[in-house]
Amino acid sequence: MRTVRMVSALVALGALACLAATAARALPVPAPPGWAVAQLTTSAQDHSAPVMSAGRVAWLSHDGHDDQVVTWKVGSSAPTTITRGARESDQPRVSGDRVAWITAVGPANQIFTWKSGDTTPTQLTNGSVSSWNPQVSGDRIVWETPLVPHDRIFTWKVGDSHPTTISTDLHDSRIPQVSGDRVVWTGSDGSNDQIFTWKSGDTTPTQLTHDAGMHGDVQIDGDRVTWDGIVGSHSQIFTWKVGDSAVTTVTAASQNQDLPQVSGDRIAWVGSDGTYYQVRTWKAGDSQPTTVTSGTGSRADVQISGNRLVWFAPVGPYNQVLTWKVGASSPTTLTFDQNSHFDPRVSGDRVVWVGYDSDFDGEIHTAAPSVSLTIKTNASSCRIGREFILSGVGAPSPALVGRMMHVDVKKPGKSYWSYSSNRIVYAGSGGAASWQYKYTLKTGMAKGTYQFRAVYDADDWYAGCMSTSVNVVAK
Repeated sequence: MRTVRMVSALVALGALACLAATAARALPVPAPPGWAVAQLTTSAQDHSAPVMSAGRVAWLSHDGHDDQVVTWKVGSSAPTTITRGARESDQPRVSGDRVAWITAVGPANQIFTWKSGDTTPTQLTNGSVSSWNPQVSGDRIVWETPLVPHDRIFTWKVGDSHPTTISTDLHDSRIPQVSGDRVVWTGSDGSNDQIFTWKSGDTTPTQLTHDAGMHGDVQIDGDRVTWDGIVGSHSQIFTWKVGDSAVTTVTAASQNQDLPQVSGDRIAWVGSDGTYYQVRTWKAGDSQPTTVTSGTGSRADVQISGNRLVWFAPVGPYNQVLTWKVGASSPTTLTFDQNSHFDPRVSGDRVVWVGYDSDFDGEIHTAAPSVSLTIKTNASSCRIGREFILSGVGAPSPALVGRMMHVDVKKPGKSYWSYSSNRIVYAGSGGAASWQYKYTLKTGMAKGTYQFRAVYDADDWYAGCMSTSVNVVAK
């Protein structure tokens, strides 16, 4: 609906943190305290348009002729190129391990999808008219196709024999979004843009707005929908959740409030303070929105996952990526080099974005809170047949509570580490993220020095890390 001007914020100095568990060729780059930042791509190709869900990242990579869709997941040894050949691809989207995008086939763009484990992509459309704006949630994909005389919304789910047409009225329907089996989009009532929703099993869509204002930038997560709409001379933020009797007006500001994003019951957007655009957030039940940023320079492209927000803003002459989580006293600047960074995306506490290098090629970066683990033993020596206890704590705490780490062991006379046992991190005293492992030297085990270390292997959003090691002499 409106174009938000680009941006500015605070600088946070940092040091190298624990390297993220990324591709083998990923490069660590300077990071603020408590964070690990790594560069996923290092080629001379231009990389752009990153998206992310549950640790899986997808983006476009220019092969010298066309843009191809590439994906990588936390813990993977290297990125995977999904599309190949002399065909242009665009608009990658991801949900879990499923990716969707458009690729030019002949004169028209077609919708494709791929899931980890597939040998080849699946082509969902094969028409003479281009399809656009694919979105994916789980195994459901939606998109729009500008058929004559009106744009239509289509959906397909794994197992369907063919796509389903959702919108069938006498007006255009555009820019769909999806969460689970619920779809939302911007349509027209013949005079103004309105917000519509449909869920699998519905016979017809439901129109959520009915006033004379223009509505757009609709987003959805679960059963909560958010959008912006014109009230008087300014745009405001609205929300509706399945079961609500009426739409909730989130803002009633004297300046434009634009481009909302939603995660659960929390919404984030950029709102004008009269001069610059600031980052704002609101959660169902709040009496009023919270303004996260202040000062000169406008912020742009705010994204949200849970209670974490990301955006980019000019810090000095360069655009940098910033993040803030509910409860933090101020935003954290994730990047602070002499290059510009754009298109931040967030899933859980992991962030991904595109940053330009000295050759002006876009490179894909990722960041996550760095994990630290300690390990100690209650016995530096132990007889065969006896038990000793390995234990330690982890950070961030309590964010690691309930997650998995494991203990590795290097046995006497061996040059390699062996996996020993998974452990669940639990809440220790004072809320610390603690773990404990009882290790028994069974009869028949070799005598000598056993070396142990604790390992967090990036099973989800966090960066992989390991503790220093401790020795126990088996007698």
